[in-house]
Amino acid sequence: SGLKAALALLLLASSAAAVPSNFCAGKGDRRYSDPATCSAYVECLNGTIFSSYACPRCTAGADCGTIDTLVFDEPSQRCVW
Repeated sequence: SGLKAALALLLLASSAAAVPSNFCAGKGDRRYSDPATCSAYVECLNGTIFSSYACPRCTAGADCGTIDTLVFDEPSQRCVW
């Protein structure tokens, strides 16, 4: 959908360190924590890297405590505080 595409554009980012090209080999179609940083994730599709995403930063006025950036939680498949 248009909203999903817009969110993907907002979250799309390359990881600080490149994810190995074989990272998704033998893995199911889903999101996995980026091995280089807890604030990003890799989406695997058909055994290959579909895309890499960065979790968003804390927005002004949000109650984030001392956390600047959300972290990816594999069990829930989303970025959390």
